Amino acid sequence: MTIDELIENLRGQQYMANEEKTKLESEFADTKLNPYGITSIDFSKRQELHELLIKLQGGIEALELAKTECKVG
Repeated sequence: MTIDELIENLRGQQYMANEEKTKLESEFADTKLNPYGITSIDFSKRQELHELLIKLQGGIEALELAKTECKVG
């Protein structure tokens, strides 16, 4: 795989994780009338997705930096 392919792969994963996180957040908003409908598992899943998004962004930035600095790909 080239660096560009790796970057695109990470961006795809980032997009999918962000979509899932957005879906969870909209479900949280829909349950505002019943705050007991949201479980700690839901919040935990959201937190895991948030951490994944941060890691993916870091990976993308690292690959872009490597590509620029090393003039590769």
